[in-house]
Amino acid sequence: MTKHSTPKKPAQSILDWVDANLSYDSATGVLTWKTAGGVTHKHLAGDLFFPSFHKREGRARVVNIGYGPERVSAQYHHVCWYLAHGVWADHPIDHANRDDKDNRLENLRRADDTLNAYNKPSVAKYKGVTQRSGCGTYRARITVQGKRMDVGHGYHTPEEAFDAYKAASAKYHGAFSCVEQRI
Repeated sequence: MTKHSTPKKPAQSILDWVDANLSYDSATGVLTWKTAGGVTHKHLAGDLFFPSFHKREGRARVVNIGYGPERVSAQYHHVCWYLAHGVWADHPIDHANRDDKDNRLENLRRADDTLNAYNKPSVAKYKGVTQRSGCGTYRARITVQGKRMDVGHGYHTPEEAFDAYKAASAKYHGAFSCVEQRI
């Protein structure tokens, strides 16, 4: 499992810059400029504060915050969290609906690396399901707090094993359960 590093808290001067220049609409998840300005890219008050996109697909959007030599990059949703709560998150932030472009406050929630991993869809067609070699049956496994557990084996179809995985995920992963099936 890849660890999500929680960005260190920016300097207070940068957070002051964020407070003075950016506004967050918690209902839409959008950051806008409070004031007009800009040196190379002119903007008006109320214009969208655009994130840059990470070059690799599937990575969180980042924004440059601050001015001059103190300028730093931060994840868009961390800036939204800061403006909504008044404190920089010292923990990973999970997107409940798994859409990293949906930064509405109702979609952002406190997490840790384990909970964040529970909420990720699988690259396999059926999450937690493997075919047992030699016998043609299927087994379901789930990871709970870093430990892999057998949910069951001897299922005749991958759908049966996936149903067992879904029940276990609801029990062990709760609100962070992700049982989306790839098509």
